Amino acid sequence: GGSGYSGPAVYRSSDGGATWREVRAGVSTGLLYAAFAGQDVVVAVGKDGMVLRSKDGGQTWTQIKAGTSKSLAGIAMLGGGKGFVVGDGGTILETGDGGATWDPVTAPTNVDLTAVAFADDQRGIAVGAHGAILLTEDGGRTWRARPTGQNVTLSSVAFAGTRTVVAVGSKGLVLRSADGGQTLAPASERVLMTVAKQATNHNGGNLEFGPDGFLYVALGDGGGSGDPQGNAQNPQRLL
Repeated sequence: GGSGYSGPAVYRSSDGGATWREVRAGVSTGLLYAAFAGQDVVVAVGKDGMVLRSKDGGQTWTQIKAGTSKSLAGIAMLGGGKGFVVGDGGTILETGDGGATWDPVTAPTNVDLTAVAFADDQRGIAVGAHGAILLTEDGGRTWRARPTGQNVTLSSVAFAGTRTVVAVGSKGLVLRSADGGQTLAPASERVLMTVAKQATNHNGGNLEFGPDGFLYVALGDGGGSGDPQGNAQNPQRLL
């Protein structure tokens, strides 16, 4: 099964994504990201510090007090109940019990953070606005900033193995690091792909490696009211 998200509603699949049904989460605040914290435990985060938790695979949800009013945009669950959430204003929250409780972690920045990923239980990376990249090598206890030379919002990040990192950002930017994000800078970055879009809305940005080994990047449909270019339903276009 799986859980997706769109506004205050949650969409749940029990057949590998072939079909989806809407599950009302009982909140009015938009949800931005969801992740499994165990076989049946799911955590969803969203605007205004919203954290929801499900213990039955996304069928029912309970609101969790996370101690922040900042919008939360990304989750990484590491196993054993440990996980991290990132959000606006340099917010980083940590859980050790599968999302039932959350504690703040000091971040070396106050820019909005959008995504977080871990290679193992020690090494992780968070990305965000103004090209922000934060690295941890002690399981998320401390984080340090690394310059990228970019002034765009990095919207998603993923590890492709133990050292290779791929990050995507606004304006169709895709960046790659071969050393765990240590030198993701203009002198060492490798631009893999850029995709032009005609408007500033309808942005995607999620980045995931599938079990087939392929990298999947969500770019949005290019924007404009009602998808005027018909990109969303056209498999020949990258948008």
